[in-house]
Amino acid sequence: METILTAVGFMAVLGLILASVLVVANKRLYVFEDPRIDQVEELLPKANCGACGTAGCRQFAEKLVQGEIEPGKCTVNTKEMNQVIADFLGVDLGAGEKRVARLACAGGIHVAYIRASYGGVQSCRGAALVSGGGKGCSWGCLGLGDCAEVCEFDAIHLDKHGLPVVSEDKCTACGDCVTVCPNRAIFTYRSQERLLDLPLLQWQGRKLSIVGRERFELRQAYQVAVLADLCNDCGNCTTFCPTSGRPFADKPRLFVDGGSFRAHSDNAFHLVRRDGGWLVQAVLAGVQHELAIADTLRYRTGGVELSLAADTLEVLASRLTGEPPPAPFSLRSCATMLALFHGVRESLPWIPVAVTEPAG
Repeated sequence: METILTAVGFMAVLGLILASVLVVANKRLYVFEDPRIDQVEELLPKANCGACGTAGCRQFAEKLVQGEIEPGKCTVNTKEMNQVIADFLGVDLGAGEKRVARLACAGGIHVAYIRASYGGVQSCRGAALVSGGGKGCSWGCLGLGDCAEVCEFDAIHLDKHGLPVVSEDKCTACGDCVTVCPNRAIFTYRSQERLLDLPLLQWQGRKLSIVGRERFELRQAYQVAVLADLCNDCGNCTTFCPTSGRPFADKPRLFVDGGSFRAHSDNAFHLVRRDGGWLVQAVLAGVQHELAIADTLRYRTGGVELSLAADTLEVLASRLTGEPPPAPFSLRSCATMLALFHGVRESLPWIPVAVTEPAG
């Protein structure tokens, strides 16, 4: 009996000691968490899609409470609910740029050449392992619906031609469909149009003057470029182009390989990562262009070097390194390079780019 009492007493004392340690640790190690985080999280859609740039709705709520992000950056939530969050936190609503998935292929079974009948597992990834699937174009959509199956928001369905159709209202730009597509036929894009009022330039001797303005406009949210390293100029895209164009030739041709880029004399673009910054190179109608991306843009072509405002392309400084160009000198090529850079880096980050060693 004495042994039992001793054991019970020991356990009671030990329990008191451990409880005291926990109480002290709780006070010393306590980390305050703003109770508003839980309240804000309840007002979010809990999609955890990552379209806002954070890992999930909880992290987004934390940044909202800390004032590091605006409610409008959540493009999945309704505008009314985002306004409720803004009013609750006493901040501005802000705005987010809607991102949705986009199919970069129009080669459905009604127009695509079928070179083989695939009878295996009904999966795009499975078909891609068997000689790239049955379609004649090895880079096109295989039409077996892996993207629709993986979408948790019911934002994708296949049409009668076996092509994915994206519901922009439901799409959250989570990127799952991009990841699952074996041919990278789907990419995300920014639903933002661009309008610039570009200056027309003229040099009189070494003096620069603005002699007019020209309008540069991206009227469509859907912009297409060609990854030229993978294009064999077969022209199949011409067959199903809804505007009777030649995408492989008409659209900007982006080269990953520097040697291939330098071998072309027109409609060639190349992105380079240099010294921690970005450089866009282009050859248009035999003329070389170079645009350094930073807080202030540096544009060089021919005998001209310009410093430009990054948002408006207004001229901040100029320098002639050769003969003055014919007047009027247009910045349209520079605007095209800038638009292509932002579109590719923000919508297609999986595209590899060239990296050069730091200068010096």
